[in-house]
Amino acid sequence: MDKRIIELENTFAYQDERIRKLELIVSQQQLEMHELREALDLLAKRLPAVKSVALRDPADEPPPPHY
Repeated sequence: MDKRIIELENTFAYQDERIRKLELIVSQQQLEMHELREALDLLAKRLPAVKSVALRDPADEPPPPHY
């Protein structure tokens, strides 16, 4: 009986440690997701300005100075 209790205690200690590690990983991932969302929001705000520059007709550009 004592051996069985010791095995259960060891199993519990192992699982408890694994849960703590997983909680830390989840916490780190939540922080990273928050930072990525902020970066995505910033890019989404800048996209209209970039689109307007990228979609301009090259014919509207003045000729280079060597012409």
